[in-house]
Amino acid sequence: YYVDKTAPATEMKIGGDDFSKVDNGVVSEDPEISFSATDAVSGADDAETKLTIEYDSTTISVTDISKSGSKLSELIGTDLVDGTKYKVTFDSKDKAGNQTDSKTATFTYDSSKPEVTIDIITAATRSEYPGIFNKDVTYKLTAKGTNLKEEGLEVTENGTAKTVTWTVTNEGDYEATAQATV
Repeated sequence: YYVDKTAPATEMKIGGDDFSKVDNGVVSEDPEISFSATDAVSGADDAETKLTIEYDSTTISVTDISKSGSKLSELIGTDLVDGTKYKVTFDSKDKAGNQTDSKTATFTYDSSKPEVTIDIITAATRSEYPGIFNKDVTYKLTAKGTNLKEEGLEVTENGTAKTVTWTVTNEGDYEATAQATV
């Protein structure tokens, strides 16, 4: 006989990243959800291993471990909706009854494109010819959106990178601003 006092080892990835990296974040593509439970002594109890997905007023339980690696939309049986918050939890027990700590990630799905605006913020006068002004022109470029990533935004002036300032304008809504003079 065996004495098993250790819960199964579990892993859950969302979009290829560890669940903790996605928790409280925003995803812009339908993420692949992978999950596994292993127990070298008594084995994971398949009947007690489940993925739970909650959104709006819906709760879905996935107990078929072969569904690991499926897209979220496949697991819930419908297309994802922009602005919807999803909570994904993975739990398991082994055959000796040892319960794992839950792995949970809550994230918002947002596939909308950021809104980019360009404003002239100096008192330059535009001539009748396109793109010709009577003095240097300073532009303010603003990108707004809920799924902006700091590492993905770059503004250049004549090939030189400019500093980008990040501001949280509302919960989950970020604004990136860069200024360039041409």
